[in-house]
Amino acid sequence: MIDVDVGIKPCHGAEQKLASQVIQWRQAHPDGKLILLGHSAGCGVILGAMARLDPYVHVDHVVLLAPSVSPSYNLQAAAEHVDHLIDVFHSDRDTLWLQWRTGNFGTYDNIKTTAAGNVGFDLRTLDEPLRERISQHPYNPDWQRLGNDGGHSGSLAREFVANIIAPLLKT
Repeated sequence: MIDVDVGIKPCHGAEQKLASQVIQWRQAHPDGKLILLGHSAGCGVILGAMARLDPYVHVDHVVLLAPSVSPSYNLQAAAEHVDHLIDVFHSDRDTLWLQWRTGNFGTYDNIKTTAAGNVGFDLRTLDEPLRERISQHPYNPDWQRLGNDGGHSGSLAREFVANIIAPLLKT
């Protein structure tokens, strides 16, 4: 597990550190399965790191939980470096952190707007083949029985992760 310290503003050092670790891991395990999973600002670190990867370095799967980046964040580089999917979980119920807070103080990419973790990403700028690599999952009220109430930390609930996130990673 890679521990990355994130703050409010883009953590270029954390992005570079993660990119370097991904490159080193991929060199040591060329056929290994590499999955990146982030929550909130950690999603920004992952996306920034993927943009820093060498063209030949790929990850298998990326999962973004409540990403605190703007809906217009450029996903081009990330989509080019993922072999399977980028799964994005967003919730319109996350109003305190990903609507009010990001609207007043800015997202990870320093834009004062409702974050993608609240409304999803705007994929219109991506080419169709790359757009197909991004699967967006809006909040489903049925997830409440799994401990996910749709709030900022809801997607981290143990039962939700076990029943919804983990099965995605087996493909």
